[in-house]
Amino acid sequence: MPLREINTRKNNGLRVTLLWRTDNNTLVIKVDDESDPDKNVTIENVPPADAKRAFDHPYSYRRGMMALSTKTGLSLNEGAHKPPKKGKK
Repeated sequence: MPLREINTRKNNGLRVTLLWRTDNNTLVIKVDDESDPDKNVTIENVPPADAKRAFDHPYSYRRGMMALSTKTGLSLNEGAHKPPKKGKK
C-alpha cells in the first residue's frame, strides 16, 4: 500500500497525519497520542472530499463513520465511504 504524507499537525500531545493512498486514491488519517499510545487511531478509506474535516476533527469524523457503519452494517475498514465507481450513479 503506497502512502504519501500530505500534511501533519501537532497540538496538545497529539500528532495528526494525513496520508494519501496512491493505489486507490483514498486517504488515511493517523492520530498518535504521545501521552497514551492506547488512544492512537488510524482511519482508513477517507474519501478526498472528507479530507479537511477528517484531518481537522479526526475523533469526531471517526465517531460519525462508526455511526454510519452501524446503520449500514459495513465495517470501517471495508470502506463505508468508498467513492462510487466511475460510470455508476
